[in-house]
Amino acid sequence: MITRLKRLILKNFSDQYTTDYAAMFAAILMATLPTILLTAIFNKRIMAGMTAGAIKG
Repeated sequence: MITRLKRLILKNFSDQYTTDYAAMFAAILMATLPTILLTAIFNKRIMAGMTAGAIKG
């Protein structure tokens, strides 16, 4: 559902003849920045969890 909402929001930046690329880029950046920041902050914990789950036994 969130992906559909993001696509719908990005669709509002383009008309039949024009596209506001600056505003579209800003919206894409605002949509992806929280995910990138959280991944960077919790990178150690993510890797520890992945390696702990990969160990058998």
